[in-house]
Amino acid sequence: MNIVVMAYDDRVVTDGGVVTHFLDGRVHPGDRRAPGETDLALVPEASDGRPAHCAPYSDDQLAAIESVAGDNVSDLIDVDGIVVGRAYGIRADLLIEAGAVVVNTKTLRRSDLSVRRDAHGRDIRDQIESSVRLARRAQASIRAAALEEPALAQ
Repeated sequence: MNIVVMAYDDRVVTDGGVVTHFLDGRVHPGDRRAPGETDLALVPEASDGRPAHCAPYSDDQLAAIESVAGDNVSDLIDVDGIVVGRAYGIRADLLIEAGAVVVNTKTLRRSDLSVRRDAHGRDIRDQIESSVRLARRAQASIRAAALEEPALAQ
């Protein structure tokens, strides 16, 4: 599956010398599985105190993601123009670990789907949001159409 891994600078925790990166993985909006999906996040909202949509990865796991992504990387920039992290485009098998869907960093491959700005100038986060918004609108239209159909006579 084509995955966008977003590594935000403020989502790194060091505890007793062990570094943990809380990475936000999303199905790439260009992946064949993305159209129609109303949530591309691999991890649901967290209620256990970890950052939203993030799973823990080690330094070595992040290094594997960075290595495989190669130049398929893009800075994540906030509204003030400050770089707050990086997005990596990879292909990966997925695993379930501690109730979260995570990237199997032992079977990574390079993705042909870019995480850079698209032809409309949208960064990858905007592209993901646009894909999700389109899917939600389509589902809402389907529900509305179903409500407008007259009940079938029995």
